[in-house]
Amino acid sequence: MRTLLLAAFLAITLLGCAGMTYVTRPIWVKPGETSDKNPQNDKDDRECNYDAKKVAATFSDPFMGRLRGEEIFDACMKSRGYVHLK
Repeated sequence: MRTLLLAAFLAITLLGCAGMTYVTRPIWVKPGETSDKNPQNDKDDRECNYDAKKVAATFSDPFMGRLRGEEIFDACMKSRGYVHLK
């Protein structure tokens, strides 16, 4: 019985890990900067992320909300003079 419970626990754990994905956010910098590590960037990131989450929460479909939220975040960062660091 103990072996069966352990096997079930491991199976559930592995299935849960298989469903997880790691998504990296793009790094935003202002032209001329080489790093995104500065207080103004952090403040702008937080404010744009807040706006994006407010918009995303208005959608009943989480997938569409996330897509629209990403568009809002990107537009917000671009409007503040940031570009993707590549």
